[in-house]
Amino acid sequence: MDKPFIAPTPWNPERPKTLVICCSDGRWHAQVEDFLDVREAKRADMCVLAGGPAAFSLWGAAFDESHTLEKNFKFLAKHHDLNSVWLIAHQNCAYYGAKYPYRTPAQIFDRQLEDLEQARKVIERWQQVLDIYKVYASLEGNRVKFTIH
Repeated sequence: MDKPFIAPTPWNPERPKTLVICCSDGRWHAQVEDFLDVREAKRADMCVLAGGPAAFSLWGAAFDESHTLEKNFKFLAKHHDLNSVWLIAHQNCAYYGAKYPYRTPAQIFDRQLEDLEQARKVIERWQQVLDIYKVYASLEGNRVKFTIH
């Protein structure tokens, strides 16, 4: 049996007060964490699922995806004392590629921006006192650029 692992970072009991909703594509996670560290959103609660904020889209997401995200969001908003939400979409998202196989990259980008805005509106309707940030991550060479929309 393996030896237990002890994390070098001490546990912090304070709630982060920030929720990040992003795609489950692990190729982007280190850069998302870098971005959040700079934007004063360290130690964020994470809601990570295929397509990330796409599940808020009433036109594109399945009912069960949207319902699950709504339940999770409302739980976190109530019990974690959130004050901000970061919605992050990214370039070349397989979720969007599978959902919209006949769209061009430019059309998919537009759809992602529409979904970010839809997510913002839905969250604002549920919880009006939150700061909501819509972010798009794209590649520039082998670096990731984050643009707030």
